[in-house]
Amino acid sequence: MTGPSITSPRPAPLLRRRRRVSRGTRRGMTLIEVVIATAVLAILVLATFAAAWPLTRATNTATLALDMDREARDFFALVRREVRQTGWNSTGAAQWTTAPTFLTGSTGSVDRDGDGSATAANEANLPRQLTFRMRTGPLDADWTPNTTYYSVASDGRRDVLRLRGDAVTAANQTTMLRNVRELVFRTDATASTVEVILVLERNDPHATTADGRVIRRLYEERVNMQNINPND
Repeated sequence: MTGPSITSPRPAPLLRRRRRVSRGTRRGMTLIEVVIATAVLAILVLATFAAAWPLTRATNTATLALDMDREARDFFALVRREVRQTGWNSTGAAQWTTAPTFLTGSTGSVDRDGDGSATAANEANLPRQLTFRMRTGPLDADWTPNTTYYSVASDGRRDVLRLRGDAVTAANQTTMLRNVRELVFRTDATASTVEVILVLERNDPHATTADGRVIRRLYEERVNMQNINPND
């Protein structure tokens, strides 16, 4: 009786060598495919830019508007604090005027209601200057020298100046604002109020038109004089 046959394991087949692809069979991108891919990429870039451009313009406009709001806020804070201290002395003499004798009076107009014109009585021919004295004590002698806010033409727009005293010199005046479209004042002696109307302008540096894009903002502040007329 013969025993079970023992078969030797088959040798593992050798890994077949991968056939080398000849250099002549490799396939690259044709010129037409390169042109098409470049065109598709350009379209995607232009579409992304077109979608982002309005957002960029809006962000830039908002930034300029915030800068103008900050300048106007700081300006009105000083004007409000000082104008409140003017009014009439104990004899009923007004300590303020919109036509100081040491300045050449000028008037301006502001489209306050946004109808495209400044012809209304509260819009046209408003004084561009305000001179006042501030009361610092209970006596009639306790009034400061004149303080004047006025604007002068500068490169097609106006600069707002603050003058202490009556001598128009560089040492006595300070530039408060630049690139101002208009600064005018309205006074109501009966109500003891001074209304300050300010228009600021800025050119959008990212405007696409040849003449640029002007951002304009209107600010108004009504200030009550604390020293009322004793004769009223």
